[in-house]
Amino acid sequence: RGYSRKSFNDVFVLDMKDDTWEELQCTGNPPPPRAGHVSFIKDDKLYLFGGWNTESQFNDLFVLDLKEKDWSDVDLPWGTSPPRWNMSYMLIEAIPSWKVFVFGGSTGEFQDGAQRNFGSYENNTGVLDLGEQFNWSDPQLEDPKGPKRRESGMDLQSTSGARSSVMSQAGAQLQQQDNII
Repeated sequence: RGYSRKSFNDVFVLDMKDDTWEELQCTGNPPPPRAGHVSFIKDDKLYLFGGWNTESQFNDLFVLDLKEKDWSDVDLPWGTSPPRWNMSYMLIEAIPSWKVFVFGGSTGEFQDGAQRNFGSYENNTGVLDLGEQFNWSDPQLEDPKGPKRRESGMDLQSTSGARSSVMSQAGAQLQQQDNII
């Protein structure tokens, strides 16, 4: 396919035994083509959130059942958050259910056909609870230090049995919050 400024919504699987790629033929309601999204796998399901393409920005959540190869639109945007791309995430085993922490990224609303830019950088955090009924929350954290960022990383550290989430960009610590899980 080569390099181009074209977004895709196809899914490929790497066979690690013989180093070959296979494109999955999926059914259902696939997400629109995009880039800048986050995705992760939990319990034979691939989750995809946010992103953008040359026509739109997304604040949506899709799930691909990897056994059935069937896409579904969860219809669960991140609360009042605007569409978001180039954010970071971390999947955390929490009690009573797994959670996904989404941090930072870029936001913005662009009119159809208008020139795209990097949008506005964000420092907020959203938490997607993967319990019996998915839901988003916006934890109140201490004020982030430093400028707003996109394409930042996340790291989980455990000290003295307490959990901390550390979010950083290019080695500079932006935010640390203890016991947010």
